[in-house]
Amino acid sequence: MAIAEDVIKRIQRRQMSQCLCFTLTVACLSMLFASSMINMQHKMNARMDEIEKYHESFTSRFDDSLKNMNSTVEKVQENVEQQVQDFNENVSSQNSLMAYQFAGTFTILGSLISCWHMTAHLQKMHAPIVQRKIIAIMWMIPIYSVSSFLGLVFVQAQGFLSLFKDIYEAVSLIKKCKNLSFFLAIFLMFQTPPLDICW
Repeated sequence: MAIAEDVIKRIQRRQMSQCLCFTLTVACLSMLFASSMINMQHKMNARMDEIEKYHESFTSRFDDSLKNMNSTVEKVQENVEQQVQDFNENVSSQNSLMAYQFAGTFTILGSLISCWHMTAHLQKMHAPIVQRKIIAIMWMIPIYSVSSFLGLVFVQAQGFLSLFKDIYEAVSLIKKCKNLSFFLAIFLMFQTPPLDICW
């Protein structure tokens, strides 16, 4: 029995020493785990600080780049708007120049044709009473064309020129009415159209 008690005591001591070793191992492992967790937490905090610094620097750089890009876009838009305005001004000036050329060409052409007809009437003055009225009516073409051309070129003087056109239009209407009354009187008097007077 003494041997059995001795074996039991040894087994108990061995179990106690194993429990103590296991407890010490668990304590050491938990301390190591806790220290590694603390180290990992410090590393994570350091990483988080680095990430925040990188995030702040990236955000500031991105904001600066965005501001530069916006200012560049605004400058480009201003340049494009200025170029479009310059182009529109060039096109409108070219259109104005083309309108001036067309108006000038037809003013000269109409005036020359009208003057040619007036000189033909002046060279063959067979019926001066009628032909003077015809020549007065034919003066309407150069007066209208020149005053319209000048009104196109000098916009400020357009009111004065239109007044001049209206006055001469009234004069030419009076001449037309006198001419028609003259033809009507001759027709009623002779009961035949006065062809020799017209041509």
